Amino acid sequence: QFLSKTSTYAPSPDTMWLKIKGVNKLKKQKLAVLKNLSAFREQLAIKQDRPRRRVIADDTLLNLAVNPPTDKQELQEHRGLNQQFLQHNAAAILSLIQQGLDIADKDCPKLPAYTKLSKNEEALAACLMAIVHLCASNNKISSQTLCSRKELDNLIGGQRDLSVLSGWKNELIGKHLLKFLTGKAHLTYTSGQLILVNDE
Repeated sequence: QFLSKTSTYAPSPDTMWLKIKGVNKLKKQKLAVLKNLSAFREQLAIKQDRPRRRVIADDTLLNLAVNPPTDKQELQEHRGLNQQFLQHNAAAILSLIQQGLDIADKDCPKLPAYTKLSKNEEALAACLMAIVHLCASNNKISSQTLCSRKELDNLIGGQRDLSVLSGWKNELIGKHLLKFLTGKAHLTYTSGQLILVNDE
């Protein structure tokens, strides 16, 4: 029943900014602007039942964050935003941009730091990936849909602002990965089957 619900597969708007190509070029308030606009685009895409990149292209979002407009005229000069779209959404976009620019440095979103995993952490990542594959198999969905290896690396590194820990993914797999990481669950192999056992 959980997987049959349409809402189950709705992405988390608050984490979609991490998937935009070029996000690593931004810092501080410009990251906040991108996060705000990305969440806004995701909400519009869900509401309109359209692909997110058809609502606003990734490069348009990035350009708005790099060179944030301060008024409607400057907004209209950005490529990729047609007049009909701006007629309905210009005020909201400008407001979200200003909110991002006004955020204090300490409250700005941060990119996950990448560090090479140790041998023990590589082994841990393999265990987590086994849990992902197990969950995917049990629910008859793609493991890549659930969680990427990069997300697992970030999870091991302490990052928690991840799509796997939001919405339906957290319910299906994220919370189990965290339990394994904190020693509240373990893997066992019994009668030819790999099983995740909850120790709580």
